[in-house]
Amino acid sequence: MTTTPFTHQLEADNAILSGEHCTFAATDTVDGENWLVPLTQYGFVRAQGPDGQTFFQGQTTADFRQVTMSQARNGAYCTPKGRMLASFTAARLASDTLLLKLRRDCTDDTLKVLGKYAVFSKVELCDASSDYVGIGVAGPSAAELLGQHYSQLPQAPLDTIVCGTDLVLYRAPLRYELWLTQDRAAELWPRLRERAQPVGSELWDALDIEAGEVSVCAATRDAFLPQLMNYDLNGAVSFKKGCYTGQEVVARLHFKGVPKRRLYLAELDGAGAAGEDIFDAEKPVGTVASCVSDGSAAIVLATSAALSTDLKLKNGTRVTQVAPPPYGLPDGLGSDLAETD
Repeated sequence: MTTTPFTHQLEADNAILSGEHCTFAATDTVDGENWLVPLTQYGFVRAQGPDGQTFFQGQTTADFRQVTMSQARNGAYCTPKGRMLASFTAARLASDTLLLKLRRDCTDDTLKVLGKYAVFSKVELCDASSDYVGIGVAGPSAAELLGQHYSQLPQAPLDTIVCGTDLVLYRAPLRYELWLTQDRAAELWPRLRERAQPVGSELWDALDIEAGEVSVCAATRDAFLPQLMNYDLNGAVSFKKGCYTGQEVVARLHFKGVPKRRLYLAELDGAGAAGEDIFDAEKPVGTVASCVSDGSAAIVLATSAALSTDLKLKNGTRVTQVAPPPYGLPDGLGSDLAETD
């Protein structure tokens, strides 16, 4: 990971930076009232120019007409066959500046593909991961804590407030994200730390899994249609915006088909990793979309296998529990799921 003012600040707090993740050694426990999370697993793409909205409107599943100075949107960029190459949250920093947060390991490939088409529009795309950093703030007093530093806070999911160079995003109840310049993050982190416990970046993945809203990463790139990750259920796909890359396939499944696989929550009894295949006996029936070290996982699973008691990863790790996401699934899929131990 590139050395920046913010990583210097993290290391001063005894953080361990390994790969894209950050931990805080033996003190990395979740027993504080509020949690302060460095989102080191995420990178940023900045789009500057008058055609940014129009460009992304024709390339992604999100309706960029709804991305304003006070409203962000989730979305995905797909292949012509509808498979997702990256997913993101997009926000507006200024009238001619958009910022997209996506998994760091997808940033380079996404820029290479989108850059081929951006040359035909009045927009410049760049990797802004060295300029911006994400910080997650979560807990029952998160709003009170942030209120000490901002005169206004967003009030509903995906609402945003832009304050100077800072962007505050309401991710979910009791969860906020700060998108900050490196210098600003290094300045604000120790002030937030006075009333919040620093916790490793994996906690944010765990909270996303719990919410049933996980990102495409390098291991799942080009693996799923948006519906398989439930992006049609959580607002990351607009079916009213018109054409975009992969739209024909995505729309056909929505209007004329039924997804045979969906994103479920699960528990693993051992090691797992995003991109690993899941088997029911010897039959492949799914893929791990995201998982964390405590065994929590989000899996894309054949709906016909959701009640199986014999789900395993290729390495032998058992899937001991399968449950629908908190927002539910169409037609009651998974409503009768129970533990499978």
